[in-house]
Amino acid sequence: MSRPICIVTGATAGLGLATAKGLAAAAAHVVMIARDEARGKVAKEAVLSAVPNATVDVDVADLASLESIRRASERLHDRYPRFDALINNAAIVPQERTLSKDGIELQWAVNHLAPYLFTRLLLDRLAEGDGGRVVNVTSKMHRRGRIDFDDLQFETRKYAWSAAYCQSKLANVLFTYELDRRAQGLGVTSNCFHPGVIATKVARRFNIFTRALSKLLLKTPEQGADTAIYLALSNELDGVSGKFFVDRKAVDSAKASYDEEVARTLWEVSADAVGMPH
Repeated sequence: MSRPICIVTGATAGLGLATAKGLAAAAAHVVMIARDEARGKVAKEAVLSAVPNATVDVDVADLASLESIRRASERLHDRYPRFDALINNAAIVPQERTLSKDGIELQWAVNHLAPYLFTRLLLDRLAEGDGGRVVNVTSKMHRRGRIDFDDLQFETRKYAWSAAYCQSKLANVLFTYELDRRAQGLGVTSNCFHPGVIATKVARRFNIFTRALSKLLLKTPEQGADTAIYLALSNELDGVSGKFFVDRKAVDSAKASYDEEVARTLWEVSADAVGMPH
């Protein structure tokens, strides 16, 4: 059997790098998406150091740029006949309201629109795989999220980075479920998961990175990556789709995430934002 080809975004550090290492150790052909060549080179060397016989490539994409995402998709189409898994891991949490290169609020751009566009552009290659899988990294913080279609980018309401983050994480879950409904005829599955609270900048922003809590709550990137690898590669997940996982177990997500009308509207609004058909 040929090696499964797996893409990981945000693969140069933390959860993404740990996921890339774990996939490589499981004999997958790993394609790491990096923001720039220098970081990509260092990350690739880290994977090869951990797994000397790994098959690992790097492609560069600025996920805050729709044009950069499209160019990366074109290169990936040229280089690979199929993809067996796409792990949308990259996320950003700016404390101040910041705009992407396309003039979009940065968390909405990177945390939601980027995986939405990247997935849709690569869906044909995922369909070429034997049961291609989309794995979206979300967070339990999606339970605090609210999709405000009147002000998705905090243009009128006061910007709160935590509210923007939670909104983007709820969008990840809604997108996962809507993709499941729309991709059933393609043989592509779509699941999402909460990796746990990992010692990252996001954890620090939520004021939980404290000495008292760290031993009880925080996971290592390797522990957090375990479910990502499981969802991407395990035979137990063949045909399983439209689920939210925590520690390898499917659990209920927030009630708001099951609103199909909201999910459908979000899909269409996102399509308009990135220039894709509904």
